[in-house]
Amino acid sequence: MSVVIVGIVIGVICGSLMTAAYLGLCLKEQEQDSRSWIDSAIERAFTAVEDSLVEEPPPRI
Repeated sequence: MSVVIVGIVIGVICGSLMTAAYLGLCLKEQEQDSRSWIDSAIERAFTAVEDSLVEEPPPRI
């Protein structure tokens, strides 16, 4: 019975460490991706505003 308890404890510890390592790596990659995503979103927003100011509205029917 003690072998089962020790196995469960070791499994929980290893699982927690592996999850923490995985989340740490994912957050590091997301931080790099989010910067490029934000930059492209800002660029698209400025382009949309510039286009809306330059173009004439469509004629009404």
